[in-house]
Amino acid sequence: MTQERVFAGPTGLGTASTRVGAPEPRFDIPYPSRISPDVERARLEGLRWAREMGIVRDGAETAALDAPRFDRLAAYAYPGHVGAPLDLVVELMLWFFPFDDLFDGPLGRDPAATAALIENLVAGMYAERPPSPFDPPMVRAFLDLWHRARIGTTPSWRTRLHSDSEAYLRSYQWEAANRVRGRVPSVASYVEMRRHSIGVWPSLDVGESTGRFEIPQVAFRSDHVQTMRRLCSDVVVLVNEAYSAAKDHEHGDLNLAVLLEREEGLTARQARARVVAMAEACVADFVRLDAGLDRLCDDLNIPAARPDLERYADGMRSWMRGNLDWSRETVRYRS
Repeated sequence: MTQERVFAGPTGLGTASTRVGAPEPRFDIPYPSRISPDVERARLEGLRWAREMGIVRDGAETAALDAPRFDRLAAYAYPGHVGAPLDLVVELMLWFFPFDDLFDGPLGRDPAATAALIENLVAGMYAERPPSPFDPPMVRAFLDLWHRARIGTTPSWRTRLHSDSEAYLRSYQWEAANRVRGRVPSVASYVEMRRHSIGVWPSLDVGESTGRFEIPQVAFRSDHVQTMRRLCSDVVVLVNEAYSAAKDHEHGDLNLAVLLEREEGLTARQARARVVAMAEACVADFVRLDAGLDRLCDDLNIPAARPDLERYADGMRSWMRGNLDWSRETVRYRS
């Protein structure tokens, strides 16, 4: 689940050096561009669901939610999905971005209110509480999505989803504290938290549920798969940081390129190049590990799991490539 959310505060970091008019970043992600053929139908169904949940209330809000084409991000990231599975991941994107945008206003500078909202979501998730018409719209939509995603899943998979989702949700509290205190994170701590706040890991979990498969827990917990997950998330983060840099600069928000300028004494051009180089190094490491999945199955003595592990790896490939394709076309990151 990609986003340009970062930190705003009285640091002046957003004014480092101009990024308006900077050339589009060039990334090499060596996987084919694919998109679900069912995207236009799912787009309309997703907007209907968003109105039903109360995420949007009228035509103007619906048009604003539709403009960035979050449905296309879902269709790029899950190119094999059609019908109800695609509907769920489209609706996940239609929840994720408006939820993220809540924290651009006063809520994002109110740690107590942020904590109350996050605790409500986390408690409802762990209790597996169904949505209620009396829930606030974003809470109701979240519980609806997670209720549907859990249908037919194992306790092991639900533990995975809950853990990844809680880490994602808690990242908003970390960001709110940084804003209020005017605290600027280091490059290392920023990247570490962005691995959670970008939302890729729960999205990969949901890809198993909607794809009707599950990789064995022994494979999921292996260093091999965990490293691939981290690299996948990092690539999505780095592409996001590059494409959102101009908008972040315009809004006075923090961005990885700005942190690199300050921490390593780079120019704006050098910092942008460093972000691209970091992403390409992650892709190269991912490709190397991807080629070793057969050996992992042999090492763990799970030969029957090879098709599901391949599907999981393909989900990571699709997320990296699909996020890049969508970032190039969406209006979300334009100044």
